[in-house]
Amino acid sequence: MRFTVTWEDEAHDDLLERWLSLSPDERNHLSRCVNHIDAALRMNAHQNGAVLKGSEPLRFYAAPVIPGRASIGVVYQVIL
Repeated sequence: MRFTVTWEDEAHDDLLERWLSLSPDERNHLSRCVNHIDAALRMNAHQNGAVLKGSEPLRFYAAPVIPGRASIGVVYQVIL
């Protein structure tokens, strides 16, 4: 099943602020992680990630961890 991924304005603004404060190498890492998350959630978002206990229907998904790099993840909701 294909989904449209949208970001809340507050989350988008926070991501942009963080991205602007990073070095070029760190920006590249963050961009790759965000692109991975977007791609993963476009297909079968309802089957990806983990349900947050006590917070259904919220889910959590993280980009694969790269050794020596910060883990990047999102909390999201699937709307059918």
